[in-house]
Amino acid sequence: LIWRYKIKSLNINPIINKIHRVVQNHKLAPGSYARMLNGTIPNPYGCADAANILYTIGAFPKEAHERAESVHILRAMQDPKTGLFVENTEDSTLPSMR
Repeated sequence: LIWRYKIKSLNINPIINKIHRVVQNHKLAPGSYARMLNGTIPNPYGCADAANILYTIGAFPKEAHERAESVHILRAMQDPKTGLFVENTEDSTLPSMR
């Protein structure tokens, strides 16, 4: 496939910065994130999603202590046999999907 058009570069830094601010607004403590805005309880998917997003935008913690805390929290929320994150939906503050 031969490209016949020049592709203009696009500055996506404003988008990256907005994404980073949204993740930071869900942060409860180093490595600990709520799933919903203004949440007060760490959530397995909030923490896992934050880790994935921060890694994707190049903002996963670089400081050793915060990085270790992030990894510790993620591992503590995983099922030790499957590695999956389990959310107790009965106690969840999320709206029902039924």
